[in-house]
Amino acid sequence: MRERMIQNLQAVETTHDVKILFACEAGSRAFGLADRHSDYDVRFIYVHPLRWYLSIEEKKDTIEFALKDGLDLSGWDLRKSLRLLRKSNPSLLEWLQSEVVYAEEPGVMQEIRRLAQALFSPKACLFHYLNMAWANLKDPGALKNALYAARAVLAARWIECNRTFPPLELEALLACLPADADGVQVKELVLELAQRKRAGCTAQDSETDNFSGLAAFLDREVARLQDFAASMEGVKASREMVQELDAFFFRVLEGDDAAFY
Repeated sequence: MRERMIQNLQAVETTHDVKILFACEAGSRAFGLADRHSDYDVRFIYVHPLRWYLSIEEKKDTIEFALKDGLDLSGWDLRKSLRLLRKSNPSLLEWLQSEVVYAEEPGVMQEIRRLAQALFSPKACLFHYLNMAWANLKDPGALKNALYAARAVLAARWIECNRTFPPLELEALLACLPADADGVQVKELVLELAQRKRAGCTAQDSETDNFSGLAAFLDREVARLQDFAASMEGVKASREMVQELDAFFFRVLEGDDAAFY
């Protein structure tokens, strides 16, 4: 499958006249929550030749298509990616943490990861995960929804506790739960949901009191963390950081910096 992914990415480069700087697995396979039916969600960052950007016309800055057998490929142009990086976009930050990498320009990505850390906004990422939790809690009876609501709340708690971007793996996020009896119970329930998801189950037992208790815990945490997030100061990219993003963008486009390639 990996070889097939690489071949598809090479086809993207040829068809669209772009260079892929980074490509990774996102979603359940990056989170360690995939089952045998899970799609392959490949995400990538690409750059066009310099002449493509020298136009008065706004051009499409994404490449998206789905293939057979659950293969989904979606990429963002480098300029779009850097604009989103300036806003501490959580989806992009998750890509950068994925351990399933299909392509990477080491010099370019080392600098992007450095910029991502410098531009990290705990408040923006907190609200992202809380909105994700809220959306999934609308139907907590579906196993995937319950599990992803739990993951989102745990990611928000991680940011609250550590002021860093959360890891992707569910087991790592569980470290931010309290060590009391309630925390232990929530951990056990979340791990049970994860085990069932990996086994291919699609629905939880809505009559189980414990899972009802988990939903109640998540509801309380969303409300508490929303108040906490609202009290935080936002982080806005300084003029100097924007200039640094511009300078990096120009260097990649010029292609004359040996450290990048």
